Amino acid sequence: MRILALSMLLFPVVSSAQVTQGKQTITDALKNADCAFRRFEEVTTRVDFDRWRVEESMRAERLERLQLELSNVRDARKMISRIESSREPASGVELLYFYSSLVTVETELTDLSTSTSDFQLAYSPDTVTAAEAHDLVLDLARASATATTSENRLLPILTSSRRV
Repeated sequence: MRILALSMLLFPVVSSAQVTQGKQTITDALKNADCAFRRFEEVTTRVDFDRWRVEESMRAERLERLQLELSNVRDARKMISRIESSREPASGVELLYFYSSLVTVETELTDLSTSTSDFQLAYSPDTVTAAEAHDLVLDLARASATATTSENRLLPILTSSRRV
């Protein structure tokens, strides 16, 4: 819902905008976003839904949702790579797409952290397994914070756009 509301507010500005930020500011923000996306890919590979004590339908649903988000992240990273190698600056619409993707990544990581804590860590049979689950919960939360930081770097760029 947050993404939809933000998109509706920013779309008229961003879709017809010329980004007024310097190229280096945008490049830095895109590198930061790419780092957040890469971190998402790295940390989510450690989530083991089979260890969650939930119904099989929930496991399947969460796995499907994660796979879809991983696909979206790969697409975003390809777009960033293309923009970085291009002479053309990122468009406002592309920046809004990255921002929206970061919000989704942040939400997914936070949810995975909470769910791993609730459905795996709480039921860990031994200290080693509990420690692994605890480390994963913390890494998911840290990755979520990285996505938040990236969002916060993109938002001023989006809101400083002016109509042409």
